[in-house]
Amino acid sequence: MKKKKVADAEAKPRVSVVILAFNHEKYIREALEGAVRQVTDFPFEIHIHDDASGDRTPDIIREYQARYPNLIRPVFQTENQFSKGVKIFTNFVYPNVTSNYIAYCEGDDYWVDPHKLQRQVDFLDAHPEYSICVHDVEMKYEEGVGKKETFYIKPQEGTFTFSYLDEFRNHFVATPTIMVRKEIAFSVPENRKGVSGDIHLALYFLTRGKGYYMADKMVVKRRNLGGITLNREYKKRVSLGTYYLWKNVLDFTPRPYRGLIRFKIAEYQRYFLKIRAEVPGISRVNLLVGAIFNNPFWLVGLSEWYRGLLLEKARRYEESAGVK
Repeated sequence: MKKKKVADAEAKPRVSVVILAFNHEKYIREALEGAVRQVTDFPFEIHIHDDASGDRTPDIIREYQARYPNLIRPVFQTENQFSKGVKIFTNFVYPNVTSNYIAYCEGDDYWVDPHKLQRQVDFLDAHPEYSICVHDVEMKYEEGVGKKETFYIKPQEGTFTFSYLDEFRNHFVATPTIMVRKEIAFSVPENRKGVSGDIHLALYFLTRGKGYYMADKMVVKRRNLGGITLNREYKKRVSLGTYYLWKNVLDFTPRPYRGLIRFKIAEYQRYFLKIRAEVPGISRVNLLVGAIFNNPFWLVGLSEWYRGLLLEKARRYEESAGVK
């Protein structure tokens, strides 16, 4: 029997779609269309957070809220919360979520498969040992943005199970493809001062279960000049922010992978020493001590050998634990 979209305001949603928007008037309509056109045999809801956009983004969201009052639950900020360091998910979105699963999108990306949510829910319902279900993406490079031949380097082609080590070696999980169990999303530790929140999320999710990758390209992922990773101010703080990212990741990383994370931290500590950068609250002596502690083979020129040893240790752990 053909599945029908469920829009019953009285029924508890099984999926909460989360969309973060800021100055996305060129794109937000496509993002919302991709969400409202989902065909499911269960109720779902769409939580969209507008972070005080200065363009017509709030007007477009209100238009869709009026058309789909049982689906769309917006939050409109009058002051930008991201610039204040306020955590959007934990403060404004998650407190309103009561579903089983969370599916993420970004205000400048859009889903192109109307069965995306159904397919991911069907998989996660049937496989409780998996924490997340993701899929392939279609990359769209806008004018002024350099095109990469391969943006996401996957561990293999097709449909496959993946692990923490896979994501660590090559970040390939795109945020607008993720569906995760609600309780896991709610327990994500804070990424204090860190950047690359998508890496932080994906690695944490993979400490709580396996990942499943679907081969179908069910989302268009945009690269545009307004994207945060191409923002000039973002680039200024990216090295320090990435250092903090890996420090935060270390806090939740299981023991078999911790050496790899420390190796990453040591790379940034050596980089800061080399360029004589100031790291707030950390002296140059402590940076040097940390670099040696986190990679004791650096001073004897055996860093790559040590990295290979750590990777093999992690691979053997996953093999013995049945992670892959």
